[in-house]
Amino acid sequence: MKSKPRVRNSKTVPSDKLEMLYRGILDNALDCIITMGGDGRVLEFNPVAERVFGFNRSEAIGKELALKAVCKAIVETHGGSIRAQSEGSGKGATFAVTLRVVS
Repeated sequence: MKSKPRVRNSKTVPSDKLEMLYRGILDNALDCIITMGGDGRVLEFNPVAERVFGFNRSEAIGKELALKAVCKAIVETHGGSIRAQSEGSGKGATFAVTLRVVS
């Protein structure tokens, strides 16, 4: 019976190889990948996210990518509209999304 090859953890793989792997995954993914820090600022924005949202990576990195902006791009891509309403700072918001029904 063959033993399974041992998987190395990130402590045994040089950081430059991990960075190459990380970039390869992000740059070749078929889906949008957007990572954000706890402060709401964009840390990573892959090429598919650029095409879907219309921002290039350099425009997105370090910026606050508000949920509304992301939702707006998705909804409008599908022929819909989005509207936000709030009664003031700290009082939350209500989002109304309208999408076309396709039969």
